[in-house]
Amino acid sequence: MNRIYILLGLVIAAVVGAVLYYACKDEMPSETLLPSNEQAIGLNQKTSDRNSEKKSKLEEKSEAPSFDIVRIEPDGAAVLAGSASSGDMVTIYNGDEPIGSAKTNDQGEWTLIPTKPLKPGDTELKIVAVNANGDKTESVHAVVLKVPDRTKTNDGVLAVLVPRTGIETSKLLQAPKPAPDFKKGTLSLDTIDYDNEGRLTFAGRGMPGTSLRIFADNKFLDETTIDSQGNWRSRQNTVLEPGSYTLRLDQVRDGKVTARIEAPFTRSPPLEELKGDTFVVVQPGNSLWLIARRELGGGIRYSIIYEANKHQIKDPDLIYPGQVLAVPEK
Repeated sequence: MNRIYILLGLVIAAVVGAVLYYACKDEMPSETLLPSNEQAIGLNQKTSDRNSEKKSKLEEKSEAPSFDIVRIEPDGAAVLAGSASSGDMVTIYNGDEPIGSAKTNDQGEWTLIPTKPLKPGDTELKIVAVNANGDKTESVHAVVLKVPDRTKTNDGVLAVLVPRTGIETSKLLQAPKPAPDFKKGTLSLDTIDYDNEGRLTFAGRGMPGTSLRIFADNKFLDETTIDSQGNWRSRQNTVLEPGSYTLRLDQVRDGKVTARIEAPFTRSPPLEELKGDTFVVVQPGNSLWLIARRELGGGIRYSIIYEANKHQIKDPDLIYPGQVLAVPEK
């Protein structure tokens, strides 16, 4: 009899234990909270992606300092502005001499008015930015200046943005004399850049969507298309030997020359004596300037800056020997 009660008690205990187990099962921590190997790999990948995204955002915010505005008065007084990474301390150097510093705002913008005017002569401005970690970044462009001697001339300041290395084109920021009225779509040759080997890059403006053909002494060099903003650029594979040339630019629409300019071009012999970061600025006439300077870690780079003069405009109906005009296929 006692054995029966014992067995009955064991059965009841087992039933109660089972009921309690299944009742509490849903409240117990799930094993899935401990990730499997596959889940761990997925979590690591997500973490890596988030870290990469953060790193990418930081890299996007980091940028080389640059000039946006350069205004130099004839007496050397200057107003400079540009951009860099947010929070950077920007220092402007005139040659090797610092002329002032400014901290960028939250948008990465900086403005500087040097306390002293720039001295007359040929000089070059560059930027060095320092971030919170002390890392330095130099501008990829420099501004070449020709500040006139007010006791000898009434000309204004020449300011040209030039790449410190590479094949980008130079940009005229300020001309010594006011440029004539320039209507949008007017054809112009603004700059020519070339190296010691004679590799050329032309740049200018014109009528958007039209073709531009470039000739040197009536020899065809290249054809390019003027973009939607009215800018054009041509990098030459043809090497021109040192010497003087007459450049001709024909703006063409539907096989007809709609505008034409001519401009002198002299490819100077290599200036091997140019040392370090020195450079020279030559103004041979009223229509162009030659800048010769040594690139960072490279050879000599030459930039010719043209002033848009009306005397360059030629009769577009004038046909030159060797000129070939093909009607583009529809």
